[in-house]
Amino acid sequence: MKSSKPVSELRLGVVKVSLNQTEMTLLDNLRQHYERAAYMRAAALNQPLPKLPDPAAVTTWAESSRVQSCFTQLNEITHPLNTIRLEQGEEAAARDLLRQAPIILSLFKKFRSEILGDQDE
Repeated sequence: MKSSKPVSELRLGVVKVSLNQTEMTLLDNLRQHYERAAYMRAAALNQPLPKLPDPAAVTTWAESSRVQSCFTQLNEITHPLNTIRLEQGEEAAARDLLRQAPIILSLFKKFRSEILGDQDE
């Protein structure tokens, strides 16, 4: 797998640190939501910690996977329709589109429900 980072930015060294229970508790209290290693690296090298993402953005990002799934399902229908249109003509594509119209409508309803929450139609 090719790394997107320049070689100079790759982390190649590992430093093992042992802590007793009191030190571990102190570290956990200081690091808040940061990973232990990220916090210790920043503290040791006098670097700022990366900004934590907005929790609402994280939730939105996670929930958008359901919306993406809806688009993927729609794409699985539309791509073959375009192939039919190119290879067999618009009339054949229109017939296939009419055949799949209930499925497409169902997917759009699912999409709306994912966007708006489970509200009544």
